[in-house]
Amino acid sequence: VAERRRAIPAAAVALIALVAAWTAWQPLRSSNAGQDALAALDRRDVDEARELARTARDRNRLSVDPLYELAVIESAAGREVAARRALEQAVRLQPRNPDPWLRLAEFELFTLDRPRVALTAIRPALFLDPRSSDAIGVFLAATRRTRTP
Repeated sequence: VAERRRAIPAAAVALIALVAAWTAWQPLRSSNAGQDALAALDRRDVDEARELARTARDRNRLSVDPLYELAVIESAAGREVAARRALEQAVRLQPRNPDPWLRLAEFELFTLDRPRVALTAIRPALFLDPRSSDAIGVFLAATRRTRTP
């Protein structure tokens, strides 16, 4: 009976340690899969790159980085709608982070050449980080493009 009483807390500690190790290891595995996805894209293996980016997303559902990587891959494959969808997922995942808004606005402005849509996307980034030189630059570029005939 005494051994059983000691075994239960020991098993609980071992389980907590295992969960903690897994929690720390998953973001690293996600990052590695993301880097592998970009390497596959460099080799022009778009299907493998896409699959590795999805694996990275599955391994770390709280990170926007795999979604950024997926957007780059889809854009390189000429699939702008899918690329935009990945960036929109990043915005939904972390709406209080200015970076996904900035990346979406940059994509709208520089890839899709939609300055008015880019202005809509950049406003939350400026609200969240009004001193961001990148966001200010996108805002100014989009504003200039909407004023030119």
